[in-house]
Amino acid sequence: MKLKRFGAAWRRVAVGVGVVVALSVGLVSPVAAQASTIYDSAASLSMRNLVNAMSSYGMMNGDNFKNVTVAGLRGWGWTPGANDSVDIWVEGTGKQWRATLRDARGSTEYSYVTTGRFNGLAANVRGASSPQPIEAPQPAGVRISSITQGIDETALAAALVAGSVTALEVCAATATVPGPRSTSSLPNHTVACMAAANAPGATTLSVLRALASTPTGRAVIATISRDFISINNGVTVVATPPWVNTVAPETQIPTPPPAHQDSLGPIWRKTAIVSSVKLRNAGLTDEQVSVAVDECLKQVAAARLGTDPYNECVSKPIFLSGRDVPEATDHDIEALATNPAWVALNYENRDRTDWYTSDPRCIGKGSDQQCDEYPFNATAQGGQFAAPPVSLKPINDLQNMAQGTYYGAFVTACKVRDRQAMDFLAIPIPAAAGSVPTFRVCNNFEQ
Repeated sequence: MKLKRFGAAWRRVAVGVGVVVALSVGLVSPVAAQASTIYDSAASLSMRNLVNAMSSYGMMNGDNFKNVTVAGLRGWGWTPGANDSVDIWVEGTGKQWRATLRDARGSTEYSYVTTGRFNGLAANVRGASSPQPIEAPQPAGVRISSITQGIDETALAAALVAGSVTALEVCAATATVPGPRSTSSLPNHTVACMAAANAPGATTLSVLRALASTPTGRAVIATISRDFISINNGVTVVATPPWVNTVAPETQIPTPPPAHQDSLGPIWRKTAIVSSVKLRNAGLTDEQVSVAVDECLKQVAAARLGTDPYNECVSKPIFLSGRDVPEATDHDIEALATNPAWVALNYENRDRTDWYTSDPRCIGKGSDQQCDEYPFNATAQGGQFAAPPVSLKPINDLQNMAQGTYYGAFVTACKVRDRQAMDFLAIPIPAAAGSVPTFRVCNNFEQ
């Protein structure tokens, strides 16, 4: 399938609760089911055995699948084949699940879901996915994802529908998140989104589930949540960002989403990730963990890097510049508003030079000021020859030096130099989060 653009090929259809309100006609058609292969029969049988085993497991565990494992399913008659590529997602409160199964050597993909629709199939119907995925199968193995620790897709779908956001707008927005491209100038997850919207009986939830099934899906759904939903002073607003271009999504230039003045809402399901961060970082206060999770999820989702913020925020060291150095922290916030991707940095040992002294942004600084750089000078993204150019601003000299000291201590304590890419996240703490001073989250990289 060669996908070019939406254009006039989109039309409106009847609106109903949970029903997709914009579908493509003509230019974008579902990916055709692939021809049968010699591996289809075994893959279909394995999926049948998986469904039966999961049903038996559920009956013996209070219809809850949060702790399901491959070993636990073996006792109920399912052992994955040597070439099975299987993804199982546990949803909601742990009482719903869905799965896909393919032969890693190349076969039809088979799907199953316990509630709603998924890959063109109704609940409790096992069969071939429609449309079929455009990516090659992942390597053989079983991947079990508890999306009880991620965006609540059901709640997100309901919010989008209530806010009159169409599937067309959601799919168009996904084009700004990077991902593999196999058949189009658009990322595969955008193609999957539109194909799912075309499927008979499509709903907003079924479209989000199709997105979640792609390699970059969880990142995309988090970005949608950040782009379309803002929470300010306790008021939640759901609206399509003005930059979304449904005619030519490949030309979109996204602007940063509105700042959340409040903590993330229930769609983000913080509880599980807060617990994970606390377990990995002994000594942090409840307030520090809550602020770290809130700001990290927001910033990584806004950066549209194609990475899952839930994974990033529990696996990477995080430097959180706080309200004890407010001028330095606020400059970081201003810089990230111009380039959200600067949330992800890589340490680089670089000699400090005053290369910026003649820069117009630094001329005229006061006697008690220094010219502050963001990204930091000692990062691969900082320095005189950075592309894009760094942000420069005169700030209080003591605060600038203090932040530099904190940053150096973070690099050492969290062993950033020991990481292969020396990568970390830089998350400035806004004033709305309270008077939280600078701290670090090493995520098990601490001594």
